[in-house]
Amino acid sequence: MRVALIGQGIALSKTPAMHEAEGRVQGLDYRYDLMDTDDPALTDFSLAEILRNAHGSGYRGVNITHPFKQQVIDHVDVLDAAVQQIGAANTVVFDENKRLAYNTDYSGFKKAFSLHVQRFSASRVLLLGAGGAGTAVALALLDSGVSSLAVFDISTVRAQALVDRYRALRPKATIVVQSFGDDFCLDEFDGVVNTTPMGMAAYPGSAIPLHGLRQHQWVADIVYFPLQTVFLAEAERVGCHRMHGGAMAVYQAVEAFKLFTGIEPQASRFEQCFAQLQ
Repeated sequence: MRVALIGQGIALSKTPAMHEAEGRVQGLDYRYDLMDTDDPALTDFSLAEILRNAHGSGYRGVNITHPFKQQVIDHVDVLDAAVQQIGAANTVVFDENKRLAYNTDYSGFKKAFSLHVQRFSASRVLLLGAGGAGTAVALALLDSGVSSLAVFDISTVRAQALVDRYRALRPKATIVVQSFGDDFCLDEFDGVVNTTPMGMAAYPGSAIPLHGLRQHQWVADIVYFPLQTVFLAEAERVGCHRMHGGAMAVYQAVEAFKLFTGIEPQASRFEQCFAQLQ
């Protein structure tokens, strides 16, 4: 059984090792490849062509990451309920002549949040990033009890699109676009979630100034290479409760493995494998 990850700049991804380790335990002949569009061999190929080649050459399915999570919607046949609401997918299963799209970013973050953060106050949350991952995490936050969500993105158009989508889908919640003027006060939020690529090796730094973080807040990041981002380092210095990107990475991988194989994996083995890779 072959599966793969499609994305840009994904050479450091821990996902293949987690999947293949679980595959061995389950007695599967299971291989997880990387299809990195930064690779010269793939530079001239579109997402549609990469998907077509993978499907045609016998892959069971693919995971999708930055920057293709929203674009991939145009190249699949069936959307599950979460994908329909989010407008982005990170998992595509090939079923004979059909491509079935799922979003394990949503389910993965929701599970990680329930284990690591939900015991803290989470009424008012600031979300950084309104891209493919941000749209999934936003819905997971709203479905986890967040009643007031402020969304910041460098593209106000993209942030507004996310806000408009979820105001319609979750009308009881307060959802607004967040800007950063002189009167902005970071400590008015219970928690802050980073879903931008800021903090990755290729995108150093933080999506916003962090000097307003306070000890009573919690923060969550979805970046996991490096595991300790500038965002999390500042939160640690201040004394905030922190959820690193490995939590979401583990649980989205657990869900994807189940979709690819039909086998219920053991999350603790994914966690152990991820920890050993650091």
